[in-house]
Amino acid sequence: MAETLNNQPENHERYPVSPESGYETHEKAPQKHEKLEEDKLKQNIENIRDKAKETAIESDKTLAETRQDETHAPKDSFVNKELKEMAYARTMNRVRQRLSPVGRSFSRLVHQPVVNSVSEGVAKTVGRPSGLFGGGLVALIGTLVYYYISKHYGYDYNFFVFLLLLGGGFVLGWVIEVLWRIVHRRNQEDN
Repeated sequence: MAETLNNQPENHERYPVSPESGYETHEKAPQKHEKLEEDKLKQNIENIRDKAKETAIESDKTLAETRQDETHAPKDSFVNKELKEMAYARTMNRVRQRLSPVGRSFSRLVHQPVVNSVSEGVAKTVGRPSGLFGGGLVALIGTLVYYYISKHYGYDYNFFVFLLLLGGGFVLGWVIEVLWRIVHRRNQEDN
């Protein structure tokens, strides 16, 4: 037994056995644990930074790639007459495909350049809504009054009166529109 006792290292020199020393190590244990966690976090952060540096693409390479893409990008193009005509023709073809055969032929007739220009010109001059409304209203009221008078007093009904009333009402509608715009313009300028 003496041999076994002599072969054992003397632990009392390395680790003091006093109760006070155990208390000190118990107090330092959380601090050591925190330090170990901080070291692990720092090591993880360093590993992540290294991986990010490895996988990151240099800015010069990305700039060079974007510059190459810009050279192949289309330049600013302006909408010109040819482009508008192409878009118009495509739209007309798409719409005509949905029409009946009679509707297609009527659409082709109506959208001929000559007919279209005449229609636009008439819409800007003769086909004013105010003129049409004024002409229709005066023709309706005037014809009703004229018909009553002709039937009540025994006169013959003249159909030409309807056309005169329609034309007079049309002109009256235009005049009212012009006066309205003049008054409206003056009100806007005053404000």
